[in-house]
Amino acid sequence: MSKMLVKFLTGSVLAGLLLVAGCNSQTTASAPSSNQADQGLPKILNLGNNPNGTIINTMGTGIATELTKALSIQVKAVALNGPQEWLPM
Repeated sequence: MSKMLVKFLTGSVLAGLLLVAGCNSQTTASAPSSNQADQGLPKILNLGNNPNGTIINTMGTGIATELTKALSIQVKAVALNGPQEWLPM
């Protein structure tokens, strides 16, 4: 695949995730439900991200922030050295 197509697809996917996260009808983050521990759900999720200072890192940080607001799970953006680290996840 060409680099331009990869960049377009990555941007489209991230924009779509941000759009979905922004569609939450709640204006504030809800407190974690008491049955979250009963279901065995994680308390924290890590979102693999590109190195600091890149556009994709900025978008990933925004997505993590919005997901944290929309879900009862904390989402952290973790800066990695690119796809060779986060793609195998």
